[in-house]
This record gives sequence, structure tokens and C-alpha cells, in this order.
Amino acid sequence: MKYAKLENGVLTFAPKNKGNILNYNLNVEEMTKDGYKPFIEAEKELNKSYEYSYEETQNEIKEIVTEIIPIETSIENFENLQIINELKQQLNDLDLKSIRALRAITSGNSNNLDLNKLQEIELEVLNIRNQLLELI
Repeated sequence: MKYAKLENGVLTFAPKNKGNILNYNLNVEEMTKDGYKPFIEAEKELNKSYEYSYEETQNEIKEIVTEIIPIETSIENFENLQIINELKQQLNDLDLKSIRALRAITSGNSNNLDLNKLQEIELEVLNIRNQLLELI
């Protein structure tokens, strides 16, 4: 296990040797006496970037990591969000277009044109929903 000190936000690991003490970094008693505490390393994934911070308790120092999202990913997410919002607006517009045909059907005054219009709108809705599923 690694031992470290946290002083003014700066993390310092125990040195391998200190003065005439060889393998100082393995001598828990000496490290503890000098203010070093067990260092708990956060789990990280390969090929990702992180910002590091530390949380010190009376008994240990924990590493806190926050993933840094590459700007390209942020831009892509923003562009996808714009497309998603546009597709949702199209769904709202199609709902509005279906109201007249639905009103005619529920009042018993419909004809084949009303049913055809609803089928046409429903096909557009299914297409938009499939596009949304690909983006989400």
C-alpha cells in the first residue's frame, strides 16, 4: 500500500529511502509517525483523462477522479441535442396535423382521406422515433 501526505492541496508520497532508513516506504510505523497516511487510489479506466483531487480523513487519503470529456465529444453531444430537439418539434407538429382527422373520426364525420392522413402521419412519426433512438 502507498502512503502519502496532503499539505496545502499537494500530495506527496513517502520516499523509498529517508536519511539512513532504507525501505522507508515499507515502514508503516515510521511513515505514520511522520504524518503519512494510507493512500486509497481511485479506480480509473484506460484511455480516459481525469482531473484529480484528494479527500483526507483522520485515517487515510482518498483519490477523487472526475473524467474529462474531450471537447469533440461535448460538441457531438451538443449537436445531437440540437437534432433531438428538432425531431421532437417535428413530432409535436405531426400531432397538431393529426387533430383535424382525429376530430372527424371521433365525431363520426370522417372519410377515407382522414384515415389515409393519419396513416401517413403515423409513418412519419415512426421514422422520427427511429431517428431519435439512434441518437439517444
